[in-house]
Amino acid sequence: MEAINRKIKKRIFEIIILFSIIFFTSTLIYIYFTQLIEPVQDFTIEIRSDEDFEKYGFPGSGTEQDPYRIENYTIQTSNLWAISICDVSKHFRIWNNVLEVERIGIYISNVEPNITQILSNIIFGGDNGGIIISNVDGGIIDDNTCYDNFQGINLENSANWQLRNNTLENNRLYGVYIIDSLQIIIENNTLSHNAYSGGSYYNIGVLIERSPNVTIQFNSFKNHGLTFSLSDLNQYSSIIVENNTVNDLELGYFFNYNDKTINNPKYGQILLINCSNVNITNQFINHTGIGLDIDFCNNCSIYENNFCYNRLRGISLYKTYDITLCNNTFYKNMYGIGIWHSNNTMIKNCFFESNNRGCYSGGSECSVFNCEFYNNNLGYLANNFYTILEDIINSSIFDGNFIGIELYGANGKIKHNEFYNNDYGCYIVDSDYELFSNIFAYNTEDIVIE
Repeated sequence: MEAINRKIKKRIFEIIILFSIIFFTSTLIYIYFTQLIEPVQDFTIEIRSDEDFEKYGFPGSGTEQDPYRIENYTIQTSNLWAISICDVSKHFRIWNNVLEVERIGIYISNVEPNITQILSNIIFGGDNGGIIISNVDGGIIDDNTCYDNFQGINLENSANWQLRNNTLENNRLYGVYIIDSLQIIIENNTLSHNAYSGGSYYNIGVLIERSPNVTIQFNSFKNHGLTFSLSDLNQYSSIIVENNTVNDLELGYFFNYNDKTINNPKYGQILLINCSNVNITNQFINHTGIGLDIDFCNNCSIYENNFCYNRLRGISLYKTYDITLCNNTFYKNMYGIGIWHSNNTMIKNCFFESNNRGCYSGGSECSVFNCEFYNNNLGYLANNFYTILEDIINSSIFDGNFIGIELYGANGKIKHNEFYNNDYGCYIVDSDYELFSNIFAYNTEDIVIE
């Protein structure tokens, strides 16, 4: 019995020693790692002169070989920005920081050319943007992650920037927005679901506005794509777009592409710029921003294609002439078709279902024949800035459209159409329209004229 008691006491002693070792070791590990991790800090870094780098005590000397380094911070702030640098001439690098912000993560403005590097940061939560660059020439934005911001990266009035290897996800407006800038390289970035969670009107991965000399290559887009807003055709001559994917399919960019047929369904998005006599058929373009973007083109036929779940437009026309859209299906797009400043567009035998806008025409000459508009929020909207012909003939507008046809300041004919089971069949404001031989039934109101 005594021997058994000795064994029990020995075992208890061993267990106590074991737990003491485990506790002591765990304490050492905790102390070690908490010393390695920079604690969360609620403050703002604001640099307004070269001397401020020294005042903050950042490492480096401000030369190209040894830039000042803002590195390894974890900042959570409700201030206007986490890091803001303006009016400096010394080289600096913002590297390896984690920034949880309410407004702007990193803001750079009016610094000397070719002194800025923004590398390997994680930025999220900004209601204005992750990274905003204004009036700065020359810099690198590489290997950053921007998510859940209003926009991921914004460059305005800047030149000679390289945006490489960045991840931009779930930003509510754009992944990348370039405006009034030039000589920009956007390369090998991953952009997914930007504007997806916020349900934004825009839903654009990369938007290039009034910015020539831009190269866009080896980027991957998911659930949106590439959009240009260039009012001058000459600006496109300096644009390079190659080797990009949209939803794991090719991004088709065609400039000065004439007398061709595109019928291989290998594209996740197609952009047609300054092309003539092009046929596009057999495409299934879904879950992007603008499925098919046609700018400054003429004499093109788009037929027997499907455009579904595109978060901006299925097809967009800008400054086009003689475009025919035939036997296409548009389902659950923001706009099935959007037409701006285009002439002699014919839409026939197309089917529009559950789009926010079935078809929109602004400042354009357009004819619609034998189409069906079913369960759209608004079937057809003509909002013309000039007096332009709009003919809507032999079409069916039925079952759940809030407004079948809504017209502002246009003239033309609405004839031989059927309006069934809509809230408003026709809603007409300041328009010189002829309505005849139409059938209205089971609408809350058939026609409203103001």
